[in-house]
Parts: sequence; C-alpha cells; structure tokens
Amino acid sequence: MNQKVTITMSYEDYLEANRLRIRSRWTVVASARFIALTTILYAVIISFGEVADNGLSVQTLFVCLLMGLMVGLCAYVGIRLWLLWCIPRSARKLYSEQPSASAPYVFSFDAQGMSAEGKFETSNLPWSHVKSWMESERLLVLEKTSITFFCLPKAQLGEESLADLKQCLATAGVKRGLSKV
Repeated sequence: MNQKVTITMSYEDYLEANRLRIRSRWTVVASARFIALTTILYAVIISFGEVADNGLSVQTLFVCLLMGLMVGLCAYVGIRLWLLWCIPRSARKLYSEQPSASAPYVFSFDAQGMSAEGKFETSNLPWSHVKSWMESERLLVLEKTSITFFCLPKAQLGEESLADLKQCLATAGVKRGLSKV
C-alpha cells in the first residue's frame, strides 16, 4: 500500500496547523491548571500583606483568593488574546521567510513510514519517529517534534489516501493528539 500524493501547503493551511497545535496545547485541563496556579500564587502574595496588617481571618482568605482568581482569569484572557493576535503574524512571517513551506512536495507513505520529497528537502521517517498526529476539518498534521510538523491538507490527500494514512498511523501505534512538551 504505497501511496503518493503531491501536496502544496498554502498560508491558510499553515496558519490553521499552527492554530490547531496551540488549541491542542491549551486544553480545558491545562487552562484550569494555569488559572488555579496563578490564583493560588497571587493569593499567597496578597495574603502576606493582609495578614501582617489585619491578621488571619476567613474573610481575609476569601478576599485574597477572590483577588487571585481575578488576576488568574485576567492573565488567562490576556494570554489568549495575545495568541489570537500573535499567531497569524508570526505564521505569516515564518511562511514568507521559508521558501520550502509553499513549494510542492511529494508525500508518500506505506506500512513502514513516510517520506516527503520536495525541491528544498527530502525527509524519510519510519512511523516510530512521528511523535503524534491530529486533525481538523481541513488538515491532518503529523508532528515530528514539538516544533516541527507535516501539514497535509485533506482536500489534496483524497478520501482513500486519508483513510489509508490513518490506518497506517493506527497500526504503527502513533498516538493521536499532541505529544507532551
């Protein structure tokens, strides 16, 4: 089952892949963990001053936790807004600075692994070197490292190749979702 497909990644595909990777890292659990840690840290910092001035009381602890929660939520919202602003700009810059990103390449795969051959680079990877994979409605993203990835537009792959690729990934035991950083 050796499948070959020519892929050309557009800026929109590259941007979608980056957004998908960011969304996958900021899961509900990761977001809750960030907010909880920020809340506790800020509440402890505030409570030192409050306890020194007013003594320790349930009301003081409640106010400190409430203020810590507000700071945690504001920090979370601020980071998310910054990412919404920053990702398209950095993706556009990286895409324009990297000629290989928009160049067509031949992507092929079989039961042993995958290869990508293009004008600027050639990559041959056994499935054991692909850390994880994820997908959206438009893309299938194969993660080589926590920074590098292959972006495969589903429309260019075709239904049969996409199903075969997913079967190869499942058979090889490549996990779905981002690998741990």
